[in-house]
Amino acid sequence: MRKCASTCPGRTGRVSRMGITAGFSRNTPHDGYFFDHPEEIIAGAIPPPKFNLKNLEAISRHIRSLVLELAELDFPTSLERYLTEKGNLVESQIAEVVNKVKAAGPSASTTAQKLWNDIDGITETFAKGVVDRFPDLIRAALAERGKLLAHAAEEVRKLGEKIKLSPKEEQAQQGFRQLAIRLREDNKYAYLPRVLAEAGLLPGYSFPGDPGSVSLGYDPEPIFGGRLQAQREFAPGQIIYSRGARWSVTGIALHRPGSSSSGGHHTFDFTLCGSCGLANSPTLDFCARCSHPIGDNSGNGLATFTAWDAGAFQAWEAEVAAESEEERASQSYDVRPHPQRDVSGKRFQLGLWQLELREQENIWFINHGLKDVRKMDEERGQSPGFPLCLICGEYFKPHELISKKSKKKDEGEKDGRSRTDSHAKRCAGQIKKEPGFALGHQLRADTLRLIVPSIAARGDEGVRWAWSMVYAVIQGAVRLFEIDPEDIEAYVLTKVSEDEDNKKHQEVLDILWIDRIVGGSGVLNRLAQHFPKVAQAALNHLAGHECPNSCYRCLRSYRNQWWHKLLDWRMIVPHLRGVTGETVELLDTIQPVAAAVEGPEWEEARREGCESPQELRLLKAIRQDGTLPEPEKQHVVWDANRVLTRADFAYLNCEPKLLIYVDGLVWHSDVRQRVHDNRISNRLQVLGYRVHRFLGTETHNSPTQCVEQIQSAYSC
Repeated sequence: MRKCASTCPGRTGRVSRMGITAGFSRNTPHDGYFFDHPEEIIAGAIPPPKFNLKNLEAISRHIRSLVLELAELDFPTSLERYLTEKGNLVESQIAEVVNKVKAAGPSASTTAQKLWNDIDGITETFAKGVVDRFPDLIRAALAERGKLLAHAAEEVRKLGEKIKLSPKEEQAQQGFRQLAIRLREDNKYAYLPRVLAEAGLLPGYSFPGDPGSVSLGYDPEPIFGGRLQAQREFAPGQIIYSRGARWSVTGIALHRPGSSSSGGHHTFDFTLCGSCGLANSPTLDFCARCSHPIGDNSGNGLATFTAWDAGAFQAWEAEVAAESEEERASQSYDVRPHPQRDVSGKRFQLGLWQLELREQENIWFINHGLKDVRKMDEERGQSPGFPLCLICGEYFKPHELISKKSKKKDEGEKDGRSRTDSHAKRCAGQIKKEPGFALGHQLRADTLRLIVPSIAARGDEGVRWAWSMVYAVIQGAVRLFEIDPEDIEAYVLTKVSEDEDNKKHQEVLDILWIDRIVGGSGVLNRLAQHFPKVAQAALNHLAGHECPNSCYRCLRSYRNQWWHKLLDWRMIVPHLRGVTGETVELLDTIQPVAAAVEGPEWEEARREGCESPQELRLLKAIRQDGTLPEPEKQHVVWDANRVLTRADFAYLNCEPKLLIYVDGLVWHSDVRQRVHDNRISNRLQVLGYRVHRFLGTETHNSPTQCVEQIQSAYSC
């Protein structure tokens, strides 16, 4: 706020040296406070911007900008040179651009290496890769704009074929015609460098990740935001107040900025841990966070869900019935991060606490859809998603998928099938429902975890303490490092448990800070190494404070309003004081979750029907020995109409039948998991099976001895 309020008057007074800024206050606690304390809007120093030279994504965008500079392109004020009125690419003109970009590539690569030769990662291979891929990315960005233009032109054509148009159809035809013109001819929106910047290829006002947007009606100028913001605030069913009207989000806007990810993943599958709610890869049998079994053995997390990595949405002006507003008050979108712990990191000791720092950890941000607010915590293992058509992106509300006639006269739908039937006439796509598509985005970001002993045992009080601590630390970092509060995202991940009296309460699973800057700004590394100073800065921020628990002067902000009721600065002040006297010591290196790090050996294992390289090593030893037949792989054992277990290998032609397991240390060294394995083994023996379990280290170091044990059991 300080930056914006300080720079705007300066801009207005550039010519006359006099400027006036008018501010408008909404009827909210945040705006009301600053209306009463206007001097605080521009109070404090404005920190200079900082640039992390280890941020390879930001440097990549600068290298592409350097390519365009050296190519000496003559950019026209519109896209008429590159796209026809129907959205087709003008290949000759695009080829001219591509050839100039290719010719400038080697010089740009050499210059980049000279400019950043002292930065880790800026190698000849890296720079050459950036410039070599740039021509194809330019073509892809123009192709996406062409698809949107083609869609608008096709809508104009179809409406033009009708003999008589209704007033609504006339409005639609005019809207699509203006949209097509502006997409191709507007000197602001159809300027090629802007198109490339929106696609995340060039530096912009900031360095956002994959873009997100919502398009309002036929307006070619979307409302832009980050991908994560779009999937949260512009999700289907959301109501948006903008540009003097109220808009309802009706689906995904294909071919708009943010409609697909730069990573190229259109959709991805995931399962949800029935214990802690973490989204895991469907290939994992155990949760990457809590090691709880997922799948056959436990019955939890069996369902596989699909997330659509989209960030561009379409909204149309609409009136919302008061009844719908009341219903919305009892529902909320279940949006949360799912950190995968798939990279190594550093562990620091801070008194009794520990800090875990990981650079570029894989995090899945997923909007699981609307849920009842009262059951949100209990339904962490469910993902109802959004009923969407994968072909056209149209969204359907639950009552629109029901064939029975609505009992409510003011819903505006005589028959639940009316919209689905009209959709079937204009689109060949199928609507995914029960569950629908979740909205998800996979990205890499720097993370910092605070490990506090026994925090889970404090229940709901521990949750309040954790939320208060993460935002106090952010306030300390803002003052010590002169960063923007929005540069760091804070999360407290929880689960619901029951005590001895069967009363439900929350437990803290993760206390997490995430660096929002694409590629990482390095601020979390500084925060970890200077945590006592950050704590002191937080105490200075809270000094002399008198509010009962929290306000906009201490811990509250516009972005954390969902947690306002949990924030209490008084809970954390004693702990911050205690931390200021501690020293930060580097303990050791954190290893990534083994199952999440996969290389060529995993691909070979799966081709052979195995689920890990350790299993494959044992299988190869069996084959090399030659005395045992080929075992059956991934054999499922049923018990009373339910799956009891899945053995890695099985010999069913001997008595008793022989089941073989290869247990990795990551998952099977946990006490709870060992108890679970023993229970399964005991039940298998009751069912008449002989069970042999080998550790992964045994099959890796002594596969011949493992085969000898199998031979002995097979011959009995």
